[in-house]
Amino acid sequence: MSLSAARKFEVAPSFWGQWIVCAALFVAWVGFTPVFIFGEGDMQLASLEAGGGDLAKQCAFAALFALVVWRVWYEEGVESLGSVPVWLAMVLLWCLVSVVWAVDPMIAVRRVLLLVMVTVAISLVVRRMTGPEFLNALFMISVAILFLDWVALLVSPNGVHTAAGPDVGLIGDWRGAHIHKNETGAFTAIATIVFIDRAMRDRSFLVCPLLALLAVCFLIGTGSKTSLGLLFVAIAFGVVAATTWPYRRLRLVVCSLAIVCVLGFLNFYNREISELLSKLDDPGAFTGRPQIWAIASSYFVDHPFLGAGYGSFWAIGKASPVFQYADGWVAEQIDHTHNGYLNIAIQVGAAGLVLTLIAAVIMPAKELFSAERLGRDRFVLTALLFFIVFRDFLEDSIVDRSNPCWIILVGVAALVNRETVVETYRAIQGRYRRLRVVQPIP
Repeated sequence: MSLSAARKFEVAPSFWGQWIVCAALFVAWVGFTPVFIFGEGDMQLASLEAGGGDLAKQCAFAALFALVVWRVWYEEGVESLGSVPVWLAMVLLWCLVSVVWAVDPMIAVRRVLLLVMVTVAISLVVRRMTGPEFLNALFMISVAILFLDWVALLVSPNGVHTAAGPDVGLIGDWRGAHIHKNETGAFTAIATIVFIDRAMRDRSFLVCPLLALLAVCFLIGTGSKTSLGLLFVAIAFGVVAATTWPYRRLRLVVCSLAIVCVLGFLNFYNREISELLSKLDDPGAFTGRPQIWAIASSYFVDHPFLGAGYGSFWAIGKASPVFQYADGWVAEQIDHTHNGYLNIAIQVGAAGLVLTLIAAVIMPAKELFSAERLGRDRFVLTALLFFIVFRDFLEDSIVDRSNPCWIILVGVAALVNRETVVETYRAIQGRYRRLRVVQPIP
């Protein structure tokens, strides 16, 4: 067997890629010091004081990044390291450049390097996987973490929120092996989507439906209304994408009907919606989100173009810009915006927000609703994409370093987007060479 044939034989199995995805998601969702074993203590608030982070997680992701880069470089050459979706690469580049004007450059460098390592590693791995292989990795890690969640709930007092700090409403909510019930809610919703897809794909009428039921039960126990509501919305988007993609006119009709239904709903429940919106003026509503959004919006209005620099607004100590706009619990205890789009806008400005929307929302959605090659993977990939996209109106995950929802979103984008950095470079180089061709004189 020749060397090239041997290398081809080694690359063919994608088990290493699936295990990389599983390892990354396990580290991101559970970590090395699970709260249900070690308790909370002060370790969860340490990063708020000095811009620190979980050193074990950072080392783990650095090791995964090094492993992926070494393997891809060894088997396919240095040029293959450019097989990152071009729009994702532009987001990473802009975040790197933002270090120049960052409020705290040292903290910004650490955070942006972690973002780059996680995003590049997942992109390189998933680009070498098929859709079913990527989904199999999500299935395996979902089963493992769901098992841990139930074990934590049944055997550990820390499997339930027992001390909620300023938000006493969290007490009694299930969190399982996760640090917060919102993270548990996101995981169980994503796991439910993966289990439903696996049940339809394998025609499983017992195991996968049972797993989905266990995930939904845990989701209800978390009290995470956002994830529970968005679960059904995401599934609906997945069904629409899977059933209407070959028929452009049908898709237009379905979207039009959806808009009419939404407008009718808003009109019918006008009074109830008005009462709900009035609660936004209540500082205690939505666990303080209106106050946080007001502070972040004020900063964005004052710094619309560049922002504070990546990772340089929240949790960087007394140098944080938040102290110029607020004091008390918002400035001292909050480390995120509860809105992923506003969060990225105050860090890297309007340009960074636009690049993020193109890379993480528009381009993947365009492919999911039109690309023929996706086949049976279209439903689950669309549902995952829109769950994360809609969830980020109330939580933070987009371009959030090692956030598990960001890891999954990067995986979806890498799987469906065909334009990579190296392919774009070759296309530009080819056009440039053609322009330099000297036409023969007749």
